[in-house]
Amino acid sequence: MTSANNLDLLGKVARIFNPPASYGQILQDLAAKDPDVCAIVEAAIEVHTTLGHGFLVPVYCQALAVELSARSVAFEPKAQITLNYKDHLLNTGYEADFICYGDMLVLATAAAQLERTHDRQLVSHLKCTGLRRGLYLNFGVERVDFHRAMAPRREGPA
Repeated sequence: MTSANNLDLLGKVARIFNPPASYGQILQDLAAKDPDVCAIVEAAIEVHTTLGHGFLVPVYCQALAVELSARSVAFEPKAQITLNYKDHLLNTGYEADFICYGDMLVLATAAAQLERTHDRQLVSHLKCTGLRRGLYLNFGVERVDFHRAMAPRREGPA
């Protein structure tokens, strides 16, 4: 039988031998793969470190705009986006949190955790907008979390 104390001890041992990656390591790996995403994630980390979690998304978006500006990241806040459906423009009034570098859709949330539905939403938005890259930022957790996505490849004529 396993007691609560044993489970707590097992958790501590697991963290010692398998510690979560530090922001430094995550950013180093990310900078090598995609410096644009790295700059945005660094800005998000600064916002989250300063504000913590518990605010509504508009607070994080306004603070993120301040950080992106300070880091000279090209961005458009509250970007109006037209969606395409079978070569028809949909007049939905859809607004993205940010478009960065002209081709990256950035969405923010303050959820308990990022779910597969967030990933699917990001990919769907990329597909409909024609943007190439996407980034979902979650400020609602102890450590800011993010998911990246690339637009699905378009099928050519058969």
